[in-house]
Amino acid sequence: MVTSHSSAVSHRVRVVELDDKARRLAEDAVSRKTRQRRFNDVVKFLDWAHLQHLSIADILPASENTLCNYAASFAVLPKHLRILHDNLSAESGLDVCVAAAAKVMMYGQLRSGEVLPTNSDVRRYDSTKMPLASHLSPLNSSGSRCLFLPSTKTSQNRGDEVLIPVQNGRSDPIQALQDHLAINNVGGLDPLFLWP
Repeated sequence: MVTSHSSAVSHRVRVVELDDKARRLAEDAVSRKTRQRRFNDVVKFLDWAHLQHLSIADILPASENTLCNYAASFAVLPKHLRILHDNLSAESGLDVCVAAAAKVMMYGQLRSGEVLPTNSDVRRYDSTKMPLASHLSPLNSSGSRCLFLPSTKTSQNRGDEVLIPVQNGRSDPIQALQDHLAINNVGGLDPLFLWP
């Protein structure tokens, strides 16, 4: 378990020994301010990991799941998702769809334009640009899923796969997806975020 950022900093690992000239050249390639910012970012990550009760094995190296959870902690906070969840109806297909979309976008670090169409007419849904329900992978060993995005801002023609990490509690995107798919009878060839 990470005990504090000060102890973690004292355990730095020197991966490669450089001669003095190469070391100075490498240090000069990055400004002191940038090095300090990187150092501060590592300290913030280690503090977050400590608060999450993560072990050294969870953070060295950090898994995609851990990094997604860390990144998500900056955007919309899980407490915001809980507020949203508490104010939506579990009986409404639209509300269940909205909850699933919000949770998937937060924990998958997705842009709304990557998963939500600009037109509500299902006949105009472009599955070469937007995900279908069949683009969700089965649950992996940790209970998370991957989602294939046919088109992203950075991979418009070949798409990309993103991890949707399982969470504990009401902000869990995996449970929200399962509820949405079941309540709204979403089939494999349907748009992922479809409601009647």
